[in-house]
Order: sequence, then C-alpha cells, then structure tokens
Amino acid sequence: MSTRLQLAQLDLGNANRAYAAGQLDLASQLVALIGGLDLVISVDTSVVHLAAAMGKSVWLLNRFAGCWRWLRDREDSPWYPGLRLFTQRERGDWDDVLERVRGEVQRLCRDVPMQAASA
Repeated sequence: MSTRLQLAQLDLGNANRAYAAGQLDLASQLVALIGGLDLVISVDTSVVHLAAAMGKSVWLLNRFAGCWRWLRDREDSPWYPGLRLFTQRERGDWDDVLERVRGEVQRLCRDVPMQAASA
C-alpha cells in the first residue's frame, strides 16, 4: 500500500472521528437543553423520543394518519408515560391541533402559581 493512500485513509479516519465527536457534542447539548425544560411541544421528531425517554412531559403534534407507533384513537403512549398526543381530527387541519394545545397551555398557566421574584 502506498504511503499516499495510507495518509488519505488516516485523514478520512480522523474526519470520521471528528464528525462523530461533533455529533456527540450536539447530542449532549440537546440533552442538557431538554433537561432544563418543564414541557416539550413538538411534531414527531427525534427530539420527542429523546425528551420522552428522559422522562420529560412531551406534547406531540401528530398528523391525521400519524406514524404507527402512536397507535389510533389515543391521547397517550404505552411507551412514554409522559407523552400526550394532539392528533389532527381531519387531514391537514393544524388549526384545531394548535387550538387544543393553546387551551391546555392556558390551563397550565392558570393552575401553576406564579413564583415571586426574589429581590
């Protein structure tokens, strides 16, 4: 094997390790960010799964014929106890989903007493 080819392979290996390290750094930053939240509201992304696996409260904005893992006619998930589903009742109708979420956020804000700011 030529020295040039060996050097090229070494550079590629270092680039892959640097990329992986960068991805791990991003993931750890995301975990830290989610860790500081009381509630995560999102569409179906890896953030939903990560936050729910961390035991966070998660509200999932779910499309009408959503992914199989969210099952049908449920507002909860057997896999993530803290996850709540807000599924479209009609295909493409996000307004209804967002209205329901807004109502729940307002309810939460009424139910949680404001903490006095420390001087």
